[in-house]
Amino acid sequence: GYLPWDLAVLSAAQIPEQLKQSIRNDLIKIKGMGANTVRFWDVPAFCYRALKELGGLAFIQTIWFNVEQYDLQDANFKEQCRQTIRTHLDRIYSVYSQTDPPPVVAFLTGNELSVGAIQRTDQLHPEITVYHGTHVSAPDGSSATQCFLAEMADYVKTYELATYGRTHLVSYANEIRTYPLLDAPFLDFRSMNAYSYNIRAFANPLPPPGSSTQTLFQGWIEFVKQGAP
Repeated sequence: GYLPWDLAVLSAAQIPEQLKQSIRNDLIKIKGMGANTVRFWDVPAFCYRALKELGGLAFIQTIWFNVEQYDLQDANFKEQCRQTIRTHLDRIYSVYSQTDPPPVVAFLTGNELSVGAIQRTDQLHPEITVYHGTHVSAPDGSSATQCFLAEMADYVKTYELATYGRTHLVSYANEIRTYPLLDAPFLDFRSMNAYSYNIRAFANPLPPPGSSTQTLFQGWIEFVKQGAP
């Protein structure tokens, strides 16, 4: 179901009952079809509470940064990103706790950064080629955008451990148009947003048909998997 992002800051008492029931119904349907994981974006604490009450589902948490940011290495922007990270984790742990931890599969620190943001950041900062973090590092020879991703992922782990006593996996959700520009092998795993309707429009090169279904969607998944065994 659709959840307007401006509702993310609202308390459960402020969310219309019809919307709360829609959220519950969506989670019930997702669980009923046999899924075991939900991907959340910037959602209100009620969503975590509804998932907790239902039981049987884990979640992946997307932490959204401005995908069109002019310079990802801008100090003020990075502080905004850190605040966003704190907001997400604090909201999650307002429902869960150290003794009743959230069923988080992973945090996606960033999602589908634009071609322009990646290229500008790398062009503006050729001097940034490495990031040394406490939990996540980008090796020497990395781009400025890769170092940004490593820094934000490191902060997720650092803040969660210092504040709530545990850490979870971190990744970055890449997409078809930026696949040739950006990779993050230094994160816990690679993540890729793939949609069957945009592969023909954006994939370059176009993958061969899938090995069993002959679809471009399966072909793209196999292409990506082959590049990152």
